Amino acid sequence: MRQSINFLGLIVLLILILIFISSIFRDKSKDDLVNPQPWAFFKREEPAEKEKTLKQVVDEVLQGSEGKYGLVVKNLKTGEEFNLNEDEVFQTA
Repeated sequence: MRQSINFLGLIVLLILILIFISSIFRDKSKDDLVNPQPWAFFKREEPAEKEKTLKQVVDEVLQGSEGKYGLVVKNLKTGEEFNLNEDEVFQTA
């Protein structure tokens, strides 16, 4: 009885050692896990083409419209700000 328990323990230990060794030498290129690329976070993205300034965008939108406008716009990605008549007092309708 005692010998059979020792024999089973030896077999279990041998199986665990084989699993450990096979995990060390297995081909890691076949992993199905997606590798997050941590260095991509630190790369500065260059715009594909020259982006318009906020003033150019606002001028295009307001072109041809009548009236007086006041607005403040901020690009949250670049931090660029544009103010139009920001100190003007407007009469409410």
